[in-house]
Amino acid sequence: MGDHLDSLWQQLSQSIADQDHKAALQAAEAILSQQPKDEDAYRAKLAALLQLSEWEKALQLISKSTGAGGSLQFEKAYCLYRLGKIEEALSTVSSLLPGGAGAEKDGGQHTQQALELAAQLQHRLGRSKECIQLYDMLFQQHKADGLDLKTNVLAAYVASGLSKEVPDLMAAMKITPKSSFEVGYNKACALVELGDFAAAELELKLAIKLGRETLFEEELTEKEVEEELAPLTVQLAYVLGRLGRAAEAQELHDKVLQLGGGSTEDLGAEHTRALAANNAFADGGRVDSLPAHKKSVAGAAKKLEAMLADASKPGSMRLTKALESRLSYTQSRLLHLNRGLAYLLAGRLPAAKEVATAVAAEDSRQQLQQQAQVLPHWTGAHLLPLLQAAIASKEDKAQEADALLAQAVGAHGYAPHSVVHLLLAQAQLALECGDARKGADLLSKAASVSKEAGQAGGLGPRAGSPALLATSVALYQRLGDFASVEALLESMLAAWTGCPDTLLCTTGVSWCLEGLADLKLKLGKVQEAEAALLRLQSLGVNSAPVLKLQARLLRALASSDPLRPAGLARGLPSLAAEIRGMDVDALEENTLLSARRAGGDTETASAGPAETSGQKRGAASMEVDGNTAEDEKKRVKKKRTHKRKPRLPKGYDPSQPNGGLPPPDPERWLPKWERSDFKKKKKKSSARDRDTKGGGAQGAGKVDESLDRTKNEGARAKQGPSKPQPPAGKKKGKR
Repeated sequence: MGDHLDSLWQQLSQSIADQDHKAALQAAEAILSQQPKDEDAYRAKLAALLQLSEWEKALQLISKSTGAGGSLQFEKAYCLYRLGKIEEALSTVSSLLPGGAGAEKDGGQHTQQALELAAQLQHRLGRSKECIQLYDMLFQQHKADGLDLKTNVLAAYVASGLSKEVPDLMAAMKITPKSSFEVGYNKACALVELGDFAAAELELKLAIKLGRETLFEEELTEKEVEEELAPLTVQLAYVLGRLGRAAEAQELHDKVLQLGGGSTEDLGAEHTRALAANNAFADGGRVDSLPAHKKSVAGAAKKLEAMLADASKPGSMRLTKALESRLSYTQSRLLHLNRGLAYLLAGRLPAAKEVATAVAAEDSRQQLQQQAQVLPHWTGAHLLPLLQAAIASKEDKAQEADALLAQAVGAHGYAPHSVVHLLLAQAQLALECGDARKGADLLSKAASVSKEAGQAGGLGPRAGSPALLATSVALYQRLGDFASVEALLESMLAAWTGCPDTLLCTTGVSWCLEGLADLKLKLGKVQEAEAALLRLQSLGVNSAPVLKLQARLLRALASSDPLRPAGLARGLPSLAAEIRGMDVDALEENTLLSARRAGGDTETASAGPAETSGQKRGAASMEVDGNTAEDEKKRVKKKRTHKRKPRLPKGYDPSQPNGGLPPPDPERWLPKWERSDFKKKKKKSSARDRDTKGGGAQGAGKVDESLDRTKNEGARAKQGPSKPQPPAGKKKGKR
């Protein structure tokens, strides 16, 4: 008995040393079967279950424990965290924090680990301030200085909307993007939130390169490396989508989705693929009624539906266990809203309504709109009213859709970029209903909100204001409301003048000044148009539209003050400079030739020179119905033939030798019957039968009588002597 128990302990020790967790679990269970109260075997079994990601079994083992259960609160909280029970896990781990009831019983053994876990839980719940406070406590009281901890601090700052402080924070913690690829990834996330997508792309590519080098040094396979770097790939695809490179983004999304088949124990792989499927649908391009697009939307809806715990219930909010344990409510909410949009585009209106109703109910339970802070744009808080309005519009309830959007715009808690999206949807709805005035007013309001939003991503002045401004101006001009156009251009001119971006400032100011000069000339405000044009020229803008405006201004000034335009005309190009090097005769000849070609079938309007009375009229000068024969020839001459585009064989590639086609047949110039691969056609059975019956001894063909020797005896007798026979025994040899 004792020897067998000793061998089990040796087996357990060896399994732990070899990191063979399944064997360690079997050995620990064998020991506990003989010694049920052995605390070391109990802890070994618990550690093996944790290493095997058997969270449910580990939690059951902790709950059944009597002796060591009191000091296993940290393990219990961690199991609850991995099972997605965030609130319960936070309640459990709070007792281990400094000043908690469980901290004294635990002896402070897990205080630092409890602080880290509590910070992670606060981060998952979206409580960024509490998360940062816990990390500050770790740095100040426990002198924690691990790279993983610093990486988590960066993530907490990004999640809390403090991305602007990330560079200073990295300098204070003495880390750079080269410290680890995780640090580079978090810095890229901060740049994404700030709207600097070009810099974020560079950081992500550097992080992926560093990650591949690091993971290959750890002797991971190619597939394992790709799975580890999948979150960075998904983020890079998101950035490329924001930069307008949809094809590259879709390629990266497909790459992540094709990884598939990962270990079920790796919960991160499934949630990364879920985000890739969601982003691939969101970046799917235009919305139209083409069959191919409908098919892709239906496929995206099925992929998003597969993330549900019960795919048969479209209105369900329960995701799979792997996703529930890794995604925050904000992330899962985005998945559900995009699933509702996919249902709507695929024509499944009842399913889309179920999703919208379920998300609204869950928002009320989570008190999403009752939070004091303004929700960032990336959280997608504005997507629910957009989906509800789209559903109402699909049901031909335009007034209800407009009321939903107006209520959302007037509500507090939305970021400026989110308000811009809501105003755009409301303006589109108004224009579809034929209310151009309301649409123009809403677009003007969206432009002003976008101006106030700054450059922090979304539809800031860098991307949204010029388009919104131009559309609003076009609508007001179509309505004939030039006063609104003038007021809008002047307000935006003041905003663009104070823009910190020099290039953006110059472009916006020049566009506004050009529009104002044109408008004021139409309204007869010549002096104000002159001031706007002079300011535009001071910026160095001398484009063709500006020169046309200058010419219009000169004509307007010449009517009141003929001497005034002399000074203003200096900037216009001189006529001599414009026609320098131009052959006027050739230009006139080409113009006449073009006119003749344009009227080739019509008769010439002018008559030719009169003939002299003494001149003979030949066939060429004879008139038929008023036209000479030469005119008739010109009239019926062939049309000018266009050079036809050469027809190339299928699969022809001019960049490859011989166009990428196989070499030509060297016998192609020979007749077919002389080629080596030629085969004669076999005769049909009827032809063979006919040949057999017509010839041979038994045939019925005509007999050639000239072959009868009896009839040729006389002729043979009259012939001369024949040649003598060769001597016997001599044969003609071969030459």
